[in-house]
Amino acid sequence: MDSATHQSLLNAARQVFEAKGFTRTTIADITREAGIGRATFYVYFASKEEVFAAPAHQVRDQLVAAQ
Repeated sequence: MDSATHQSLLNAARQVFEAKGFTRTTIADITREAGIGRATFYVYFASKEEVFAAPAHQVRDQLVAAQ
């Protein structure tokens, strides 16, 4: 699922996680940053943990590729 909405949520999540940290970030923070409704978030992700894992896996893959 690589739509513009999906990417917007990933970008927003990354910004909010960087600013507030994982624990203090809420789904509402992410959806507000993305300009997307809460229900739409759940079309793409089941939880905050899932949206956090996606960019974490990208960073891991980049590090592995760089070695």
